[in-house]
Amino acid sequence: MFLMAGLDDFELCLLPEQKASLEKDLEAIQKEIGSFLVALPGDEEMYGGCLAAGRGFLHVSSDGRLEACPFAPYSDVSLKNMSLEDALRSPLMRKIRENHGMLTESRGGCALWENREWVEQVQKEASK
Repeated sequence: MFLMAGLDDFELCLLPEQKASLEKDLEAIQKEIGSFLVALPGDEEMYGGCLAAGRGFLHVSSDGRLEACPFAPYSDVSLKNMSLEDALRSPLMRKIRENHGMLTESRGGCALWENREWVEQVQKEASK
């Protein structure tokens, strides 16, 4: 999330009725095309919180860093020098998964971003 002049982070988030409308639209599209879709951020609640760090998805940056989430680019490892299996065991990825209960999507934004001070501290400790 980026701050725009005069706006705080949450002024751009979907309102509850907009989220409900999006959910209906996604269900209709899924039925029409016979595919599974996940709206991110937004669908975390139905999956028990944030799906980052291998709970549901990951992101690999163009320079090989394994990031917990494509929306919050935190990383402590690179796939250039280890396997995906080992990277998933990194201190940052493990700590995020162990604490997914505190990473619920509550106001419409990325749970990692909303808790970025905690994530940045974990990342700092993991990178030592």
